[in-house]
Amino acid sequence: MVTADSHRIVAHIDILGMSALIKKDPSSAWKKLSALTRARNDAMNLACEFVDTNEIFIVPEGIMTVMFSDTLLAFTKGTSRLLMFSMRH
Repeated sequence: MVTADSHRIVAHIDILGMSALIKKDPSSAWKKLSALTRARNDAMNLACEFVDTNEIFIVPEGIMTVMFSDTLLAFTKGTSRLLMFSMRH
């Protein structure tokens, strides 16, 4: 069970320059946001197989994401070796 004081691995992904891009080229800004959303959705439907340990990790079982504006936060439900390697992939 994850509690407020649990340790986690966190990734923070932000599209730099989005405010300027929205003013300059809204269509391009929308395409970039859509691409980030697609990448998040694709990643959250993956399973990782670690051949050295024969472990299979189902991404949505151990990694959560929150997306707001042009920022994506991904965080694990703990700090195990398996979760750490899964965040890298």
